[in-house]
Amino acid sequence: MLAKTDIENANMKTLVGYAKEYQIKGYSRMPKQQLQDELLKAIKKPVPETKSTEKETPKEFFDRVSTLLDIDEVRKECEQLIKDLGTEKLTTKSKFNKLQPYSRNFKKLTPNPKTIHLFFDYQFTPNQDAISRHLFFKFTGLADADWEKANTEAKERKSSKKSKDEVADALNEQYKVFNLEKYNSTIKQLLNSKEV
Repeated sequence: MLAKTDIENANMKTLVGYAKEYQIKGYSRMPKQQLQDELLKAIKKPVPETKSTEKETPKEFFDRVSTLLDIDEVRKECEQLIKDLGTEKLTTKSKFNKLQPYSRNFKKLTPNPKTIHLFFDYQFTPNQDAISRHLFFKFTGLADADWEKANTEAKERKSSKKSKDEVADALNEQYKVFNLEKYNSTIKQLLNSKEV
């Protein structure tokens, strides 16, 4: 803990270090006496905690959540993950891509007598054997995904991006790469066309 005598006996360089630690605003423009006064005020208050900017890795998330035994705790952690990753409004495919590093670890989990309540029948094989998955899949929305619909939507989006005027669009954008064969065939069609 910083003492009053430390501040009074410190040189300017040391005072600047203290000012950073105590998050004093505008310290670089303050004369020595003003900076000492601000620091004396600041040591009477607790040092503000600095927020960690490090994000939890998928492995760290898995290691922490896979050990939870309470369903509500698992739900809260999954909801927080969804919020942190911002996947609420993403398409199914995009959500899957963003959650894949997390789901990969949870796919390997199998139920045991202590954790059986944290698993559900995800799907059935042709032999009617149930494939169990951790509740992570349900709480993140991956279990409820309509993959046929998602695939159809993705194909529709991809095809709608291909404009009929692809060549004209490409010619208007100086550095855009476009299909040379399509360009040549379009030019041939235009040259051979009877419409003027």
